[in-house]
Formats: sequence, C-alpha cells, structure tokens
Amino acid sequence: MALEFSIVESGRINILTPFHINGVYPANDKITVTGELNGEEFTLGDIEEIVVSTGFRPDTSFLNEVRINLDSAVESIGALAPLIDPNIHSCGTVRPHGEQELRHPEKNFYIVGMKSYGRAPTFLLATGYEQVRSVVAYLTGDVEGAKKVH
Repeated sequence: MALEFSIVESGRINILTPFHINGVYPANDKITVTGELNGEEFTLGDIEEIVVSTGFRPDTSFLNEVRINLDSAVESIGALAPLIDPNIHSCGTVRPHGEQELRHPEKNFYIVGMKSYGRAPTFLLATGYEQVRSVVAYLTGDVEGAKKVH
C-alpha cells in the first residue's frame, strides 16, 4: 500500500471523499462531473477518463462448464455473500477476506476483484488487491500466507 499513499502524498492523485456524483457531462472532449463533496455542491472538470468500480449484475454465462457457487441475491460466491450484503454492510464494514471465502467448487477456480462482489456495490480496490494476493499465495503453496488477510 505504500505506493498508493506516496502517489497521493506527491499530489499526482487527489482523493475526494465522500463525493456523491449527481451528473456526468461532456465538455470540450473532456468530462465534467458535478456532485456533492462533504455535503456541499462541487464540480470537477477537465477529466480525460473515469474508471468506475461499482457493483453490477455479472454475466456468468461463459462459466457454464465450470462448477461455481453463487449466492442467489448478491450473485457473489456463497461464502462471501453474507460478508458483503449491501443491506447489512457498507464499504467500511466488510471484514478482510481472501482465498478461503473466494473458493468455488471447481478446483483452483476463483473470481476476484470487483466481479467477486457480484451485484454488491461495497467493493474497494484495496480489497481486490488483497484478494489477489491471498489467492496467489494459496495457488503457489503458501497456505498460511493465504490465510493472513488484511
């Protein structure tokens, strides 16, 4: 995580939180976003690209030949669903999780990152990094390292 913080501290990246978007508009081949930052109107302009990391309804049709176990409501792996259910949790209340919670019935098959959350909008990028670290540790034989999730 040191890399992420050094980029923020250098001023190359600004974190605006909590920022609630009300509108996204084209402006001279760029993008302008309007919304509320800390409860006050805020406009952010001159944006070249927006990368969105939110919940969505996943397309699992290409996984028809793979044994997976998806929760019927959240559409994430069954063991992960109660930990991320947006009716109970927000981004800040989801406990760390890794390989064990992401394990599907198909041997050595995992869905990680935003797609692991199915329809739940509570995903954080740092969570995805930790998921990948844990799964890779497990797949390379470091079972103890895979269990230590942060």
